[in-house]
Amino acid sequence: MQINLNGQHKDIPNNSSLQRLVDHYTKDPTRVVAEVDGTIITRDAWSLTILKAGSVVELVSFMGGG
Repeated sequence: MQINLNGQHKDIPNNSSLQRLVDHYTKDPTRVVAEVDGTIITRDAWSLTILKAGSVVELVSFMGGG
């Protein structure tokens, strides 16, 4: 199925969880905030959040530096 991830169309398996997406597309999930269809999803709900075709997902990673 197709979703929109950070402004780009991505094909992912049906019934994919947000957790699976975060694990696949980020290097350090502990430094990520996830939003699905305009709602921020708490980390403890990532594995329970099943994405559907057309979902709009934003993954924002925080980086240190100066």
